[in-house]
Amino acid sequence: MMLLRVAPLLLLSACVQDLDTGSLDQAAGAGPIDQQQPNYPFVSGGITCFPDSVPGLLAQEVTPAASSWEVVSLLQWVGNGVEGDQVSALEIRDGAIDGPTLASLVATVPDGPGPEPDPDNSAGHWIDYTLSPPLALTPGAPVFLVLDVDSRLAWGTDRFNGDSYPRGRAYSLCRDVFGPLEVDGDFTFITYAPAGSVPDSDGDGLPDAEDPSTAADAADALPDSSFHAPGHRNAIDNKLADAEAALLAGDTAEARAILEQLRRHLDGCETDSTADRNDWITDCGDQDALRDLIDAILASL
Repeated sequence: MMLLRVAPLLLLSACVQDLDTGSLDQAAGAGPIDQQQPNYPFVSGGITCFPDSVPGLLAQEVTPAASSWEVVSLLQWVGNGVEGDQVSALEIRDGAIDGPTLASLVATVPDGPGPEPDPDNSAGHWIDYTLSPPLALTPGAPVFLVLDVDSRLAWGTDRFNGDSYPRGRAYSLCRDVFGPLEVDGDFTFITYAPAGSVPDSDGDGLPDAEDPSTAADAADALPDSSFHAPGHRNAIDNKLADAEAALLAGDTAEARAILEQLRRHLDGCETDSTADRNDWITDCGDQDALRDLIDAILASL
């Protein structure tokens, strides 16, 4: 099938829900998380194709870091005004939306109340698609999660939060019109590597627990109010990027020196429960959390 890149089409948006269901600890995903855009807690809406008689495809580009996946989990629900459980068909395709199919999977999206802790909510089920045996992948090579939809099913998005998954884009194909979503954002998903795998979310060869980029992601997620002054977020990111580069070059001593220097800008709350004048993060809870991540990396060196 040849897909033409044209202007994004108008899609039906599901109702916005104040939804705290969904979990990063799915029972079916016993292994470590590889890639994710969980949008957790859920603060956005969902997308489907319309009207009722129009089938279509929704797709999310994902760049794996793991060499295999055992479970793919999507946040889905039955469309507005539709009754009864619905069968959902997911394909994983190699390199492009119309690329070779690596796996074809089906699952049931239940109609009715969502799971705890919000049993009165009728939306937002994390649906697990289990790959048995696990699907072999090439780390760093994009694949597409392609969902066969019509108005009976909706797939959750994070489109109100910007492009929070930078390693892929979301696309739609309804009425034979193909294009990226009208606004920045991604569909919700979590992919799990098999149990016993060592997570390496950015695929650089450094396990997440030993990778300064893990701490950088945590710093980037903090509000501006947590930092002592404008520019301190970038200063932390730059130090962590330098430490990561040193580790990738095999210079453990240089990485340690950089991280220890950075730590001195995050240590006021450690002893006095208040930030020092030279601390770059002044919110003690956020400072302690980031310092713990850096200490864990230092302990691994």
